[in-house]
Amino acid sequence: MSNPIQQQLMQTPEVLNRWRESYKGNDFPVEFFYSKDFGRRLRSSRFIESGEMVLFDKALSTVINCHEAMNNCDYCLNSISFTSSMFQPHCNKCQQVWYCCDTCQKEAASQHEIECSLFKCFGSCDLSDSSNTNKTVLKLLLRIVSHQIAEKCKGEKDCCSYPRFEDMSILLSNREHFSKEDLNQISYFWRKADEIMKSDSKSQYDWNKWWPKEKEFTEMACQIYCNCIGFRYNPCGRGLWIASSFLNHSCNPNLMLLDSGGSQIKYVATDNIKPGTDLTISYVNITSYQERRSKLSRCYYFDCSCDLCSQEAAHPTTTETKTAPMSS
Repeated sequence: MSNPIQQQLMQTPEVLNRWRESYKGNDFPVEFFYSKDFGRRLRSSRFIESGEMVLFDKALSTVINCHEAMNNCDYCLNSISFTSSMFQPHCNKCQQVWYCCDTCQKEAASQHEIECSLFKCFGSCDLSDSSNTNKTVLKLLLRIVSHQIAEKCKGEKDCCSYPRFEDMSILLSNREHFSKEDLNQISYFWRKADEIMKSDSKSQYDWNKWWPKEKEFTEMACQIYCNCIGFRYNPCGRGLWIASSFLNHSCNPNLMLLDSGGSQIKYVATDNIKPGTDLTISYVNITSYQERRSKLSRCYYFDCSCDLCSQEAAHPTTTETKTAPMSS
């Protein structure tokens, strides 16, 4: 007999009801399921044919990778063609976002208004010891925090909207598995940002009221690191998709991620899928057996026991093929 906590986990999260409602007219063959061994996940609700579109998802937020900032438009994500960055439309204040044209910069103006101060702080912090992925995660976190602040300041909330920034609370963070060095780096960044933002007397926003506490900030950073997804066809950035976070990993997945580089992504079946089957994606680029398992353990904190890993463990000489359907 399940205890109250397990009973709560077995209930379909409210965010998934809003996700499905936001795509009215699309009968996704997907249902929520929970088990003690594998946790919360999505599985097929009926037979799915190979090549069939299984689900769509809209990003909570996206960001260009830090090392690609001058190469891709921060608004439309398209590649930028220019000879000198000083002549390309960009934010002169934070020097962290570039655009492919004046139109995109104007369209992004309202979104960038709050985050500009945070991005300027981001550019002034010494993150030389951080990997490109860690820097991008922090930048994505700042964008999410700035949008949260905007949402709270407006005092408006559509109870039926998807996604909402509060939806992040349902994501696993695996904070207990992060190294002391990584957590210290997040804390260092929070302290620097906290000092700068609260001393900004010219800001129209009350940072003392809206800026997250260190514990909350660290939790959000860990959540993003473990749940964000890289664009596949235009690997210039990363984003956070709430419904997609319920898809479990397999090194031999039955779903493939398709995207246009924008905020909406979709998944298509790579094979026929029977009813009640776990819907899976690949969290990493599939390389060698040992490298793949090492990255999953290092970045996602689990040892993979999928069919492919079990087969390769039993037959180490098995030739590995397949291309990852998702950017890590």
